[in-house]
Amino acid sequence: MALEFESYKNALADQVVLIVGAGNSLLNVPPAMFMTYPTITMNFVPYWYPFIKFNYYVALDYRTLVEIEDILEKGTTVFLPERMRRDVMRIYKWGGEVVFYNIDEKIKGVPYGEKVGASFHTSIGPAAWLACYMGAKNILLLGFDCTWAGLGEYYGEGKTNGPHFYDPIAKKEVRYQKIWDEQIGALEEHALRRYEARILNISKPTKAICVSEGKLSDFWPLKVSEV
Repeated sequence: MALEFESYKNALADQVVLIVGAGNSLLNVPPAMFMTYPTITMNFVPYWYPFIKFNYYVALDYRTLVEIEDILEKGTTVFLPERMRRDVMRIYKWGGEVVFYNIDEKIKGVPYGEKVGASFHTSIGPAAWLACYMGAKNILLLGFDCTWAGLGEYYGEGKTNGPHFYDPIAKKEVRYQKIWDEQIGALEEHALRRYEARILNISKPTKAICVSEGKLSDFWPLKVSEV
């Protein structure tokens, strides 16, 4: 069932939201934290960490989603780009909730097109932006160790042996880590300026994902006054 994107405006007002990646540093996060704070994930993370019940799943396109739709909990809300609506509604068989988003904001450092809005090259971008749109004030990146579920290697800045993605604005493939860092760094500034929201990286320290570092201890365990 397709729901209206606008109905999610401020749905998570003033909350802490977890953006969950697949890095093995995720195993250092107390499981109770995933049951306390709203969670947003992407790509194959539900496959690697089936014990986490994710609230939201964000994708840049439907190809990955089609491969893991049998793994996703039916209570997970899926966010897909508006430009995918026609194709997805034709081939998509999953019976859960689907929301089509459009980032109709100009974010300095992120490609923008009149029809597709701001276009990120990594799912972290729309995931963190959606958390801002839903009113979150602290957005924590967990498990972004720049590995494939802890099994791969970091695709360092400027290298071209990393994953490649189709840019719907430039109409070509891009395949380097540096652009991820630049876009997420730009989103951090945009989030603070427009939404008064903080994006903090609490993953294993790497040179990638260039946003401010945060401490897990600032958010867990909860203080007595927060329980």
